[in-house]
Amino acid sequence: MVPEFSSRHMDELIRLRQIYNLCPVAILELDTEGILVGANKTFRDIFYPEYTIEQLRGKGPDFLKETTGIDWVGSPSYLASQGTEISNLPYEFRGRTLLLNAVPLWDGTGEIIGSLTINQDITKYEQERMEHEKALAMLDRINLISELVMGVAHEIRNPLTVIKGYLQIMEKRSTSVMGDQLKVVLSELERVEQLISNFLSLSNNKATKQAPTQINSIIKHIVPMILSEANMHCIEIETRLDENLPLILLDEKEITQLILNLLKNGIEAIEQQGVIIVETSRNEDSVCLVVSDSGCGINKEYLDKIFDPFFTTKDNGTGLGLSVCMGIVRRHEGTLEVLSQKNQETKFIITIPIKGKCSA
Repeated sequence: MVPEFSSRHMDELIRLRQIYNLCPVAILELDTEGILVGANKTFRDIFYPEYTIEQLRGKGPDFLKETTGIDWVGSPSYLASQGTEISNLPYEFRGRTLLLNAVPLWDGTGEIIGSLTINQDITKYEQERMEHEKALAMLDRINLISELVMGVAHEIRNPLTVIKGYLQIMEKRSTSVMGDQLKVVLSELERVEQLISNFLSLSNNKATKQAPTQINSIIKHIVPMILSEANMHCIEIETRLDENLPLILLDEKEITQLILNLLKNGIEAIEQQGVIIVETSRNEDSVCLVVSDSGCGINKEYLDKIFDPFFTTKDNGTGLGLSVCMGIVRRHEGTLEVLSQKNQETKFIITIPIKGKCSA
């Protein structure tokens, strides 16, 4: 019976070693002196492609310093070997963006014998995030211009209507010469009015590339891009997605911008340690998206102003983010509301209608 047990045990070890080497994250084992005890293929490919794992085994802190520039003392692996766990630490290494986690390793008696460090390559996510931020910055500028045009056009058209009314009265009571001059003025006013109407029409009917889309897929794509920023502030992002949602007509770029703006708003509201929850659900004739954060809340007197362009309570804020969000939701014929109180949870609730064949 003993040989049979040993054989099964050896088979399990072989399988575990295969999984260890095929794991797509870089795994490093060090003892308490910083000597490399073990590593997998991904670690070697990222950090030491010119070495074999056998050549790396037994290398110490001096080798680490010489080849990577990283000091053993004070490093995440060193801190883990002293009993401290390191979670979700992003850093740059040779053109890659990595996310590090390190934990102590114990023996059977509970004594620390070293550290286990796991490095996940998130370069692709970071590059996608930067590309999205560039595209979204352009959308922000476009949306800002649209909001400004509407605001300015409305402000100009209102007094123009009054001026036009008085001029029409004056024209009826004026002499023929004065009447001709007033007609010229009225003609120019009508031209300005038409120009303003065209601006408003352009802003209200801004072309959007809407297509049947699953909103959950957009959320699942966005969350990894924002995780590193959230982790730096010890903020957890939790998703509660209804997997039975129908397709709805969405402009994917604009909805991406909407969700990212709300997530970043939540991170800024929390500042340090907290949770952001992203939820989706279906109502009778619409899909509901809720983004809530455990941040500082919003004063009651600000609730009816936060979607106004340029309104902000932040020292370095532009007051544009939520105004842009409102514009995006309106172009999708949806609604956006906020529920919040000072020092309490804040909820942004978006509803987008289910239309036509998308409801099937």
